[in-house]
Amino acid sequence: MNELGSGQPMRGMILAAGLGTRLAPVTDHLPKPLLPIAGKPLLDHIITSCTRAGVQLLAVNTHHLADQISAYLLSRRDASRFSLFHEPEILGTGGALHGARTFLEPDECFLLHNGDVWSDLDLAALIREHQGSGSLATLAVCDWPEVNSVDVDPGGTVVQIAGQPAGNLSGELRRLTYTGVGVFSRRILDGIGPGFSSLITPLVQAMQEQPGCVGAYVQAPVSWSDLGTLPRYLQVAGEHEQHQDDSAPLNDSADLQRLTGHGSDRRFWRLAAKDWSAVAMQCPPVDEEFDRYVTIARFLADEDLGAPRLLDIHPEQKTLLMEDVGFRSLYDLATGDRAESGSQTEFYTLVMDHLLLLQGATDRARTHCSAAVDRVMDYEHLRWETSYFQEHFLG
Repeated sequence: MNELGSGQPMRGMILAAGLGTRLAPVTDHLPKPLLPIAGKPLLDHIITSCTRAGVQLLAVNTHHLADQISAYLLSRRDASRFSLFHEPEILGTGGALHGARTFLEPDECFLLHNGDVWSDLDLAALIREHQGSGSLATLAVCDWPEVNSVDVDPGGTVVQIAGQPAGNLSGELRRLTYTGVGVFSRRILDGIGPGFSSLITPLVQAMQEQPGCVGAYVQAPVSWSDLGTLPRYLQVAGEHEQHQDDSAPLNDSADLQRLTGHGSDRRFWRLAAKDWSAVAMQCPPVDEEFDRYVTIARFLADEDLGAPRLLDIHPEQKTLLMEDVGFRSLYDLATGDRAESGSQTEFYTLVMDHLLLLQGATDRARTHCSAAVDRVMDYEHLRWETSYFQEHFLG
C-alpha cells in the first residue's frame, strides 16, 4: 500500500482494479477508469461527484495497468487525498474492502463507487439516506432491464441479490440493478476475510441473519451506465461531447476525438492511448449495410488491400472498432495546405494503381466474399450513391 495522504473524516473507496475484458482491445492499453469523457478521465468525473458529496478522503485499489492510474492520481494537485492499494492478484469487490480495511474502518460508514460507471447520482442524498436508516448498507439501484438482478420490496428493503434470496419474496417486488455505488457501515468489514471474494457474499449472509439490514436508494430520473462495452462507452461519450470543461485536468495519455468531414451518416471517433490508437464507427440503428460492411472489410484486410483490420465488433449495436490507418485522407492530401504542385497527379497515379489491385482481387472475392461483387453499379445504384454524397458530404 502506498499512502498518499490522510486527514478528514468522510471516507470513500473507488474500485479501479478491474480487467475490463469486455472492452478489449481498448483496455489492453487503457484502464476503464481513465476512459476520456468530455475531455477528462472517467475517474476525474467520479472524484468530482465524491467531492461534491463531502467525501474528501478516497482509497483507490489498482491491479490492471496500475501504473497509469497511480500516475494520474499522483499528478493531481489534490494527490494527498488518495490512498492507493495495489493488488498484485485481483481481490474482487469483497477482497478489495479487506485490503483497504485500515483506511475504511475509522469512520462509521464509507462510500463505495465502482471506477467504471458513469452516473448523475446524487451521492450526498445517498449518504444522508444511509446515515438516517441505521442499515448495514444502502445500495443505489436503477432500472436497467438487461442486467436487473436486485429485488426490492415496497418498503425499499433489498430482499434478493443475484438470485440469492435473503428476505420475504412475497408481495410486489421491483427488480432493479445495483449501480456499483453504495454506502456501507464499517460493520460490513467484519464479514470479509483476506483473499478474493465478492461483496455479494457478506451482503447476502447479513441479510439472512438480519432481514431488512440492506436498503435501496432509488433516484428518479437517473442517468447511469457501467461503460462495460464499446457501444455503451461511445453512447455516453457522445452524449457529453458538448460539455467539455476546458479548465479540468486532462489525462495526457488518452484522448477521444470525433472525426468529421467523411461524408457519411455514420459517426467515427479516434481513441488514442499513449502509443496506440484505433478508430470506432457507430452506425444508425436503421443501417442495413453494417453486416455487409463487416464482411467486405474483413476480406479487404485479409487480402492486404489497404483496409483497416477490425478489432471489436458489436452487430446488435452496429458499432465496431478498427485499426487506425492514419490521420490524412486522400482528399486532404490533394487539397490541403501542404499539397504541393504536381501532387495531384502523383496521388491520381497511386489511386489508379490501387484500383487495379482491387480489380485483380475480383476472382478471389467471388470465391471468398460474394458481398464484394454481387452488386452492379447500374443507374439506380449510381443515383443513390451520388444523392448520399450530396447530402452527407456536400451538405
